[in-house]
Amino acid sequence: MSLSAGERLGPYEIVSLIGSGGMGEVWKARDTRLGRVVAIKRLSGQHSERFEQEARAVAALNHPNICQIHDVGPDYLVLEYIDGKPLRGPVSVQEAVRLAIQIASALEEADASVGWLEIIVRSGLADANRAVALRREASEVLAILAASRRTAADRSH
Repeated sequence: MSLSAGERLGPYEIVSLIGSGGMGEVWKARDTRLGRVVAIKRLSGQHSERFEQEARAVAALNHPNICQIHDVGPDYLVLEYIDGKPLRGPVSVQEAVRLAIQIASALEEADASVGWLEIIVRSGLADANRAVALRREASEVLAILAASRRTAADRSH
C-alpha cells in the first residue's frame, strides 16, 4: 500500500515521495516527536528476511559516508534524511575520484563492520535498494558509472 503526503506512519508525517524501486518506496517525512526530517524506506510485498538483514547491517555502521538508521517498523526503515540534488554526469575526473574515495571508504567500513561488502556486491552496486546505506552523493555516482558502462558497451556493438 502506497503512502501519500500528509498521511502518518506512526509518529512520522509523510511529506513527499523521494523515489521507488523493486522493494518499495522511499519517502521524505517529518518525525513529529523530535521535529526532524527523515527518510522512510517502506517495503512493498514480502521481503522480510532481506529487510531485517539490511536493517541490522545499516544499524551496525557508523561512518560519515553512510546514512544512519533512526527507527524500524514492521515494513519500514526510518533513515537519516540527506538533502541534496541528484548528481548528473558526466563529472570531471577530479570529482569522480573524490566520490570514488568516499564510496570506497564507506564500503571498507561496511565490510569491516558487518561483512556487508559481499551483500552489496551480490545484490549489485547499482541496485537502488542497496544505495540506501550510502550517502546520496556516493550512490548516485554508482548509478552514473553503471550507465556509462552500459553506454560504452552499446557503442562497442
